[in-house]
Amino acid sequence: MRGRSTVSSVVCLVTAALLLPFTAADASDYRHYVTGDLTAPAPGKVSGGLLLMGGGDRNFDALRWFVAKAGHGHLVVLRASQAAEVADEFYTEVGGLASVETFVFEGRGAASDPKILAALAQADGIFIAGGDQARYVRFWKGTPVAAALDAHVAAGKPLGGTSAGLAILGEYLYGAMDDGSITSPEAMADPLGPAVTLEGDFLHLALLRGIVTDTLEGGGGILLNVKRTDGKEFELPFAADLCTEIDVAAKRMVVALPEGLDDLEGIPES
Repeated sequence: MRGRSTVSSVVCLVTAALLLPFTAADASDYRHYVTGDLTAPAPGKVSGGLLLMGGGDRNFDALRWFVAKAGHGHLVVLRASQAAEVADEFYTEVGGLASVETFVFEGRGAASDPKILAALAQADGIFIAGGDQARYVRFWKGTPVAAALDAHVAAGKPLGGTSAGLAILGEYLYGAMDDGSITSPEAMADPLGPAVTLEGDFLHLALLRGIVTDTLEGGGGILLNVKRTDGKEFELPFAADLCTEIDVAAKRMVVALPEGLDDLEGIPES
């Protein structure tokens, strides 16, 4: 997702990797890259898990956890920009995978391609790279690719996403459908404006039902207008851990206040 960042690093050794792009005649709506050996057996047991990552440099401990969840087998990376950079990072720096297959979507037509759908069905783990979540919405929502992602998780296999790939995992998402981006102060100033483009009915993951998956650079400078059940109001700095419920339809958040913060004595009303 645009304008977001988090942290981490680390290295590993690289053996020769094979990167093979499809020709344009094979797939005009996507590009395809393979790193490693697609025919090698997966050495470990596959188990379910969701990896939710912010943008920028990825946490390699988290990526190793994800690789282990995929049984050190065959990973599929989905994206709609760039090339096999994430695959190279998984295969050569994180290590421990039999293969990493990358599909770079350039249109909605590829979301029905039998070769892509077969790769998703056979994948031990699927990772959605960053970029522009509006492309993912336009290319995948309501298509066999979205159904395949739901089925992958339902089958007890791991799914991960970073930045824009994270943004699409929740039941609801900020879609950036105006082809722009928005800051929290801008969204709070005009929550019903055209730049606040919320999407739903994309993925249907049981663990993320009722959840918006998005990244924040921290809560500094963001104030919530809190209204108590007795009608009194005051401002409170944003902290994600205090939010117990998000009602997208009503554009409302329920906040659980720590003991003492609901005592309004000496707190100016907004």
